[in-house]
Amino acid sequence: MNIFVCVDKSRGMMFNNRRQSRDQAVIEKIIELSLDSRLLMSEYSATMFPQNQNIIVDNGFSLQAKEGDFCFVEDTGLPAEQVEKVFIFNWNRDYPADKYFDFDLTCFKRVKKTEFVGSSHKKITLEVYSR
Repeated sequence: MNIFVCVDKSRGMMFNNRRQSRDQAVIEKIIELSLDSRLLMSEYSATMFPQNQNIIVDNGFSLQAKEGDFCFVEDTGLPAEQVEKVFIFNWNRDYPADKYFDFDLTCFKRVKKTEFVGSSHKKITLEVYSR
C-alpha cells in the first residue's frame, strides 16, 4: 500500500481530534496520484473528498489495503511493514498538535521533493519516500 499524510513542520497531524488544516489543491493532487488505483480512507477523511468511484470509505481500511492501493491517513494507524511508498504533504508551518506522524522512515529513501501553491497555503511541500 501507499499512504498519503498531511503534516505540519513538526509532523503534527491533528489537534483535539480534528485535522489541523485542509487544502483543496492537496485533495486534487491525491485524487490525481491515485486515479488508477483504489483510494481507501476513514469516514472522517471522506468528508473532504468528492464522491469518486475509486474511493473506498471504511474505518477499518488499513486491514483491506492491498499492494498498489493508496490510503489517506490522518486519524488511524497502519501496519508499517505493508507500506510501499509514503507521500507527505507538509504545510510548512506549525499548528497546535496532539497527534503526530510517527511513522519510521529509516527503511525508506526520499525519491521526490516538490513544492506547489495550495488553495489555503502559499507553499506546500510534497515529499515521496519509497522502500
